[in-house]
Formats: sequence, structure tokens, C-alpha cells
Amino acid sequence: MTGRCAVLLVHGELGSAVAPQGVAEADFGRAMLTDVAEMLHDLSGVDSLVVCGGEQASAVSALVWADVPVVGAAPPDVRAAVQVAKARGYAEVVVVAADAPDLPQMIIAKLFQALGSSAVAVAPAHGGGAVAFGAALPMPPWLSGWLAQADLDTPSVVHDVRAAAQRQGDVRRVPGWHRLRSAEDLQRLDHGLEGWDATRALLVGVRAPEEA
Repeated sequence: MTGRCAVLLVHGELGSAVAPQGVAEADFGRAMLTDVAEMLHDLSGVDSLVVCGGEQASAVSALVWADVPVVGAAPPDVRAAVQVAKARGYAEVVVVAADAPDLPQMIIAKLFQALGSSAVAVAPAHGGGAVAFGAALPMPPWLSGWLAQADLDTPSVVHDVRAAAQRQGDVRRVPGWHRLRSAEDLQRLDHGLEGWDATRALLVGVRAPEEA
């Protein structure tokens, strides 16, 4: 196997219940997905694709670049994302949550770097869970078993994967980032970072009347 793949994992509906007042949940969810997909597409030396529910594939395809494969899975989870990358012959895969619009490319780069010496790399999410998960392929047997219940939303995901590993060095933790899973998380968005234009545009549209 050769090559690196970053998979944007779309779990659940395209909307987001944390949309600020005045912004439709569906619009906010699509904006976040668009921004994460754009960031992954711009990664140097990394192919990107999207894994989502089969019923969402058409809507998701309209939000990403035409050269980005969109794969339907049932269920669309971490295991499905890793299996898609494995089936396509990649040697390393990083699975990324769709609700982290301002996630820096540096986090993804650190995950791939960690996979050079470890079987697994995890970027924790503020408040629990993970914002991204990386694995070297082919997977060791212990990882295949853990993936059967893997979920980026599980608060103890970093602890759980470390407990499943056979050696301490099998799992590397890299710097984490925030996901937008609550109204408070909106305050974590880093307006000093370039990118995340779609989400930023919606927030500016909401704030403009207040600032006038």
C-alpha cells in the first residue's frame, strides 16, 4: 500500500443544532462541511474523500470539489471510513469530523507524521472525543477489534484506543482542536486563521445588523 488519504466523515444529518440565531441549521451544517472539505482538498501530497450516509451522497457531492470521491456507507462511521481507505490501497488514513470548520492543516500533518512510528494517532477534541483519528494500513488485529465500536463523539475515545493497544507506543496523541457541538463552542472559532470562509460568511451575516 502507498499514499495518504484524508477522509471527511459526515455522521448524521447535514444540519447543525449549534447554528447561531438567525442561521438555518442545514445552512450551518453545509458550511462547516464545505470548509473542512476545502481544507483537506488543499493538503499537499494527500488525497481526500468523503464518507457519508448513502442518502446524503448527492447533497454532499454538490458541496465538494468534483474530483473528491463521495462514498456512501451504512453506517457512516470511523470503521467505514478506514475500510474505504484500505480498499482503495492507501497506506495511511486520517478520518476528520465534519464540524471543525477552522481546523488547521497543521493538525492533519501532525497526525500523518505520528503514523510514521505508531499504528494510531489521535487529535482529541476540546470537551471530549476526537476531532481526527489516524491509522496506518494494514491495521493491526487489535485496532480492527476496537474500530467495531469506534466513534469520534465518544468522550473517552482517546483513553479507549490506548487501552485497546498492545503497546504504549502504538498510539500517539497530537495537539487537539475544537469541534462545534454546543453554542459555547462557537466562541472557540479562531477568526485569526485563514480559511473556513463558508462558515465565517454565515457568522458575519448574522453579526452585521448588530454592528450597524
